[in-house]
Amino acid sequence: MVHNDMSGHVVGSAVQIGSAGSVALHLPPVPAPRTAVPTQVPAAPPQFVNREPELSETEALLAAGAGQPAQVVVFSGPPGIGKTATALRLVHQSGAARTYTGGVLYVDFTTFRGPRGTAVADAVARCLRALGVADEVMPARFAERVNLYRTLTADQPVLVVLDQVTEPAQVPPLIPTAPGSAVLVTSNERLGELVVDGAEPFWLTPLDNVHSAQLLARTCGAARVAAEPAAVAALVELCEGLPLALRIAAARLRLHPGLSIAALVSELADESRGLSGFTVGGEQRLAVELSVVYRGLPDPVARLYRRLALLPGPDFTPAEAAALGDAEPDAVRVHLDRLAEANLVVEGPGSRYRFHGLVRRHALRCAHEDEPEAERTAAVHRVVRHYLVMAAAADLVIMGPGRLRCTDVAELLADSQPFAGDNARNQALDWLDAERATLLAATRTAAEHGWHRETWQLAETATALYVNRRYLTDWVESTELGVLAARSVGDARVEARLRSFVSRALTDLGELDRARAELEAALPLAERSADPRLIASVWELFGRLFDHTERDRAAEAYQRSLDLFEQAEDRRGVAFVTYFLGCAQDAAGRHAEALVTLRRSVDLIRQVDQGRMTGRALAATGTALAHLGRHAEAAAALREAIEILARGGYFHYEAQAQEALAEVARLVGDHVAERRCLTRALEVHQAHRGPRAAQLRARLDALADS
Repeated sequence: MVHNDMSGHVVGSAVQIGSAGSVALHLPPVPAPRTAVPTQVPAAPPQFVNREPELSETEALLAAGAGQPAQVVVFSGPPGIGKTATALRLVHQSGAARTYTGGVLYVDFTTFRGPRGTAVADAVARCLRALGVADEVMPARFAERVNLYRTLTADQPVLVVLDQVTEPAQVPPLIPTAPGSAVLVTSNERLGELVVDGAEPFWLTPLDNVHSAQLLARTCGAARVAAEPAAVAALVELCEGLPLALRIAAARLRLHPGLSIAALVSELADESRGLSGFTVGGEQRLAVELSVVYRGLPDPVARLYRRLALLPGPDFTPAEAAALGDAEPDAVRVHLDRLAEANLVVEGPGSRYRFHGLVRRHALRCAHEDEPEAERTAAVHRVVRHYLVMAAAADLVIMGPGRLRCTDVAELLADSQPFAGDNARNQALDWLDAERATLLAATRTAAEHGWHRETWQLAETATALYVNRRYLTDWVESTELGVLAARSVGDARVEARLRSFVSRALTDLGELDRARAELEAALPLAERSADPRLIASVWELFGRLFDHTERDRAAEAYQRSLDLFEQAEDRRGVAFVTYFLGCAQDAAGRHAEALVTLRRSVDLIRQVDQGRMTGRALAATGTALAHLGRHAEAAAALREAIEILARGGYFHYEAQAQEALAEVARLVGDHVAERRCLTRALEVHQAHRGPRAAQLRARLDALADS
């Protein structure tokens, strides 16, 4: 029902917004807020013994913490001692999903680690996505992400498992705020600073002889272990209580029913003498055992084992493994199954495999001993090319063929396109996200080998991920590697393009001085290339930077960009930069000028885009009209924008337009329409778990009280 009464101070002629709200527009429903509670923790190893003191003490500690601030527990110990297995066992046997009603989150820090440290901001973003935050509303800056994480974990207890932590500072940003929450940390280090701050430490030691024998029995059979007690004692001694070594030994026995435990002990003893001095302590024993297992593998499986250690990144799929040997994925999958049965690799969700760090070191040693350097290099190059082709295919699907590119995508793809069908864009984006850590590692690997062309091409094609999922730390590192590669080959055009990308990521991170320095370096390089589209794109990004600092200069930069896009007859560039120019003019208070520019942008954008950008341009036009006091026209433009954006599924931008329409309604005193628009905007932000939800609730509460 539309009410005709108005209240409040009205500037100019009275305007009845009334049906401007979402009900009259018959908008599609906002996607329902996420209701599924995240449960991300991987399965615990099926063979698990002992650790009862640590498990029972930790369970009691967490139970006592109900209603108290989040408790942090640190499981520390040497590699291969079972820290991760203990943490996962605790989660699953304690029924964490029932206790921690806010969710169970898991972060493997190896996937966020690079030469410059650990990208904790991206780890926080991964947790926010698990909690339902859409990429459209993901905060760019670290502090904003942490604040949103703390807000979203404030209502119900959350359990967080932080695996492979290397520094105490990685933990506090991911501590939930709801009473009764808990954080389980695994690390090779003792992380004393966390203990000083109240964390409960557990240093895991090797298994004793009894529990070592139990682990063997559970894996290869109790009867077999009982039949050779002396050999079992010798095997336990050789493995030095290291659970990883015991599991690998047991897997070898299980795979070879005719192999006696005594014979295995003899093999290990012989190998130990040959490997003396290779490593120390438990790692030496593990290296001995791995060498025995390795020599018993069929040649194709052994070749795959050692070559897998050459792969960049923390994990891999059969497709990447196949690229190592130029083999078919189906054949490689059979070999991977054999390696998994031998406990040499671990299969995780989504058919992704990984090494334990100690096993990877052994496999890498085998690769250096048994593979000629030329073959190793060729295998790594094939993998880098595999990632490059896949990233280029994803970039083409996500960003479209009209995008300014230095990479010759057609040459790379040779008419193949792995992402096809109606859902191709989402498939491509999901692939890039799943391979995020490995793509960055592949870029590093290409740079280390001096493969400059592949380095900058990977950096450029990966931006399709970064502009959509906002892994900003990764984006900076990747594109900076690309810049160095472009400089190495003297390609000014590529260097200018990639410096522009660095500036965009730095702008989003709030590092505006560094962003400006990158653009100032990019501009003369772009001008040297004499490519008007490239020069225009640099000026466009100057405009994006000046939007944050100098609004008048932003309009000047966009005008330069626009002139160059017109010179290049780039219709898409002209249309979009006209929109950016109009927004900059409006922000600078030049509302009448902005209105002319924005109306032109609507006409231009309709010719190249019928969805998101058309809706955004109409919304900006409505805002400019509102600034001029032309409220009826503003409402009409905003209503049209809302309809386009909502029906296209661009709910984040629709919410912005709803807020703008709510402001028009407020200005004319139509509080019913104002409330309706704010309610719809709130529904969107609640569904996307956006940071503005709290502010919108506060505005609606204030309206209810007025």
